[in-house]
Amino acid sequence: MDRDKPKWMPDNSIITKCIAMAKQSLLDHGIHILGPNAITRLCVTQPHLHKKGVMFTSFIISLALSELLNVEFLWTSDSDSIVYKDTLKMTTETIAGDDKCAGASTALAIHNRNETFITKLGNTVFLNELHLSRCFSSSVGANDCQSGPCAVFRIQALRPELLAWYKQTVWGHWMVSFSICPPSNGFHTRSQYL
Repeated sequence: MDRDKPKWMPDNSIITKCIAMAKQSLLDHGIHILGPNAITRLCVTQPHLHKKGVMFTSFIISLALSELLNVEFLWTSDSDSIVYKDTLKMTTETIAGDDKCAGASTALAIHNRNETFITKLGNTVFLNELHLSRCFSSSVGANDCQSGPCAVFRIQALRPELLAWYKQTVWGHWMVSFSICPPSNGFHTRSQYL
Protein backbone atom coordinates (compact mmCIF):
# COMPACT_ATOMS: atom_id res chain seq x y z
CA MET A 1 0.00 0.00 0.00
CA ASP A 2 2.82 2.43 0.88
CA ARG A 3 4.57 1.90 -2.47
CA ASP A 4 1.53 3.20 -4.36
CA LYS A 5 0.95 6.30 -2.24
CA PRO A 6 1.73 9.75 -3.58
CA LYS A 7 4.83 11.29 -1.98
CA TRP A 8 2.68 13.99 -0.36
CA MET A 9 0.46 11.48 1.49
CA PRO A 10 1.49 11.26 5.16
CA ASP A 11 1.83 7.95 7.00
CA ASN A 12 -1.23 8.82 9.09
CA SER A 13 -3.37 8.75 5.92
CA ILE A 14 -2.16 5.22 5.18
CA ILE A 15 -2.93 4.07 8.73
CA THR A 16 -6.38 5.71 8.51
CA LYS A 17 -7.04 3.84 5.27
CA CYS A 18 -5.87 0.53 6.79
CA ILE A 19 -8.15 1.06 9.80
CA ALA A 20 -11.09 1.81 7.49
CA MET A 21 -10.36 -1.44 5.59
CA ALA A 22 -10.25 -3.35 8.89
CA LYS A 23 -13.62 -1.90 9.96
CA GLN A 24 -15.08 -2.77 6.57
CA SER A 25 -13.75 -6.33 6.88
CA LEU A 26 -15.52 -6.67 10.23
CA LEU A 27 -18.77 -5.53 8.59
CA ASP A 28 -18.25 -7.79 5.56
CA HIS A 29 -17.87 -10.80 7.86
CA GLY A 30 -20.90 -9.90 10.00
CA ILE A 31 -18.78 -9.34 13.10
CA HIS A 32 -20.60 -7.15 15.62
CA ILE A 33 -18.48 -5.28 18.15
CA LEU A 34 -21.34 -3.52 19.93
CA GLY A 35 -24.90 -4.54 20.78
CA PRO A 36 -26.64 -7.76 21.77
CA ASN A 37 -24.78 -9.97 19.25
CA ALA A 38 -21.37 -8.48 20.02
CA ILE A 39 -18.39 -10.80 20.10
CA THR A 40 -16.13 -11.06 23.14
CA ARG A 41 -13.19 -12.72 21.36
CA LEU A 42 -11.69 -12.32 17.91
CA CYS A 43 -9.05 -14.44 16.18
CA VAL A 44 -7.48 -12.73 13.19
CA THR A 45 -5.77 -14.89 10.56
CA GLN A 46 -4.12 -13.99 7.27
CA PRO A 47 -1.50 -15.34 4.92
CA HIS A 48 1.80 -13.78 5.90
CA LEU A 49 5.53 -14.06 5.31
CA HIS A 50 6.87 -12.90 8.67
CA LYS A 51 6.00 -12.02 12.25
CA LYS A 52 6.13 -8.30 11.53
CA GLY A 53 3.32 -8.66 8.97
CA VAL A 54 1.13 -10.52 11.46
CA MET A 55 1.85 -7.93 14.14
CA PHE A 56 1.08 -5.04 11.78
CA THR A 57 -2.29 -6.55 10.87
CA SER A 58 -3.07 -7.26 14.52
CA PHE A 59 -2.16 -3.70 15.48
CA ILE A 60 -4.38 -2.30 12.69
CA ILE A 61 -7.32 -4.46 13.82
CA SER A 62 -6.64 -3.32 17.40
CA LEU A 63 -6.62 0.34 16.32
CA ALA A 64 -9.95 -0.19 14.56
CA LEU A 65 -11.45 -1.88 17.63
CA SER A 66 -10.08 0.83 19.92
CA GLU A 67 -11.86 3.48 17.83
CA LEU A 68 -15.11 1.53 17.89
CA LEU A 69 -14.94 0.77 21.62
CA ASN A 70 -13.15 3.95 22.80
CA VAL A 71 -10.24 1.96 24.29
CA GLU A 72 -7.14 3.83 25.46
CA PHE A 73 -4.69 0.93 25.90
CA LEU A 74 -3.73 -2.18 23.94
CA TRP A 75 -2.51 -5.34 25.71
CA THR A 76 -0.35 -7.81 23.81
CA SER A 77 0.93 -11.20 24.85
CA ASP A 78 2.26 -14.26 23.09
CA SER A 79 0.02 -17.30 22.82
CA ASP A 80 2.42 -19.32 24.96
CA SER A 81 2.57 -16.74 27.76
CA ILE A 82 0.89 -17.44 31.08
CA VAL A 83 -0.47 -14.09 32.25
CA TYR A 84 -1.06 -13.79 35.99
CA LYS A 85 -4.34 -12.42 37.31
CA ASP A 86 -3.15 -8.89 38.18
CA THR A 87 -0.59 -8.47 35.38
CA LEU A 88 -2.84 -6.44 33.03
CA LYS A 89 -3.95 -4.13 35.84
CA MET A 90 -0.46 -3.59 37.24
CA THR A 91 1.18 -3.03 33.86
CA THR A 92 -1.54 -0.63 32.68
CA GLU A 93 -1.30 1.31 35.96
CA THR A 94 2.42 1.73 35.25
CA ILE A 95 1.66 4.01 32.30
CA ALA A 96 -1.88 5.25 33.01
CA GLY A 97 -0.75 8.14 35.21
CA ASP A 98 1.82 9.45 32.73
CA ASP A 99 0.30 10.79 29.50
CA LYS A 100 3.73 10.77 27.82
CA CYS A 101 4.41 7.09 28.52
CA ALA A 102 3.81 5.09 25.34
CA GLY A 103 4.03 1.58 26.77
CA ALA A 104 5.26 -0.82 29.38
CA SER A 105 6.45 -4.38 29.18
CA THR A 106 6.71 -6.89 31.98
CA ALA A 107 9.51 -9.12 33.07
CA LEU A 108 9.00 -12.81 32.50
CA ALA A 109 9.49 -15.93 34.53
CA ILE A 110 10.16 -19.36 33.09
CA HIS A 111 7.32 -21.48 34.47
CA ASN A 112 9.41 -24.65 34.82
CA ARG A 113 12.57 -22.88 36.02
CA ASN A 114 13.00 -25.15 39.06
CA GLU A 115 12.50 -28.51 37.32
CA THR A 116 16.11 -29.30 36.44
CA PHE A 117 19.57 -27.82 36.56
CA ILE A 118 19.28 -26.94 32.85
CA THR A 119 16.00 -25.03 33.33
CA LYS A 120 17.51 -23.16 36.30
CA LEU A 121 20.53 -22.26 34.17
CA GLY A 122 18.32 -21.22 31.25
CA ASN A 123 16.21 -19.03 33.53
CA THR A 124 19.31 -17.37 34.98
CA VAL A 125 20.76 -16.64 31.54
CA PHE A 126 17.42 -15.33 30.24
CA LEU A 127 16.85 -12.95 33.18
CA ASN A 128 20.43 -11.67 33.08
CA GLU A 129 20.16 -10.94 29.35
CA LEU A 130 16.78 -9.25 29.86
CA HIS A 131 18.05 -6.97 32.62
CA LEU A 132 21.33 -6.24 30.85
CA SER A 133 19.61 -5.24 27.61
CA ARG A 134 17.20 -2.99 29.50
CA CYS A 135 20.11 -1.34 31.34
CA PHE A 136 21.85 -0.43 28.09
CA SER A 137 18.78 1.12 26.50
CA SER A 138 17.84 2.91 29.73
CA SER A 139 21.27 4.54 29.83
CA VAL A 140 20.35 6.57 26.74
CA GLY A 141 16.80 7.37 27.83
CA ALA A 142 15.11 4.62 25.83
CA ASN A 143 13.50 1.35 26.74
CA ASP A 144 12.59 -1.56 24.54
CA CYS A 145 8.92 -2.25 24.94
CA GLN A 146 8.57 -5.55 23.14
CA SER A 147 5.05 -6.49 22.18
CA GLY A 148 5.68 -10.20 22.57
CA PRO A 149 5.29 -11.88 25.92
CA CYS A 150 3.44 -9.20 27.90
CA ALA A 151 3.16 -5.51 27.10
CA VAL A 152 0.67 -2.67 27.09
CA PHE A 153 0.69 0.23 24.64
CA ARG A 154 -1.08 3.59 24.66
CA ILE A 155 -3.16 3.66 21.46
CA GLN A 156 -2.51 7.39 20.99
CA ALA A 157 1.25 6.73 20.91
CA LEU A 158 1.07 3.55 18.81
CA ARG A 159 -0.82 4.98 15.85
CA PRO A 160 1.74 7.60 14.67
CA GLU A 161 4.65 5.15 15.06
CA LEU A 162 3.13 2.01 13.52
CA LEU A 163 3.93 2.54 9.85
CA ALA A 164 7.43 3.87 10.58
CA TRP A 165 8.08 0.76 12.69
CA TYR A 166 6.76 -1.50 9.93
CA LYS A 167 8.88 0.18 7.24
CA GLN A 168 11.99 0.36 9.44
CA THR A 169 15.29 -0.42 7.72
CA VAL A 170 18.79 -1.02 9.03
CA TRP A 171 21.65 -0.28 6.62
CA GLY A 172 19.11 -0.22 3.81
CA HIS A 173 17.61 -3.62 4.65
CA TRP A 174 13.98 -3.98 5.72
CA MET A 175 13.68 -5.38 9.23
CA VAL A 176 11.24 -8.28 9.31
CA SER A 177 11.64 -9.14 12.97
CA PHE A 178 10.66 -7.00 15.93
CA SER A 179 13.43 -4.68 17.00
CA ILE A 180 13.98 -2.01 19.61
CA CYS A 181 12.25 1.11 18.38
CA PRO A 182 12.43 3.92 20.92
CA PRO A 183 9.21 5.93 20.80
CA SER A 184 9.31 9.43 19.44
CA ASN A 185 6.83 12.31 19.52
CA GLY A 186 7.79 12.96 23.15
CA PHE A 187 6.69 9.52 24.40
CA HIS A 188 8.75 7.07 26.48
CA THR A 189 8.31 3.49 27.75
CA ARG A 190 8.64 1.69 31.08
CA SER A 191 9.38 -1.81 32.34
CA GLN A 192 7.21 -3.44 34.99
CA TYR A 193 8.67 -6.19 37.14
CA LEU A 194 6.00 -8.47 38.57
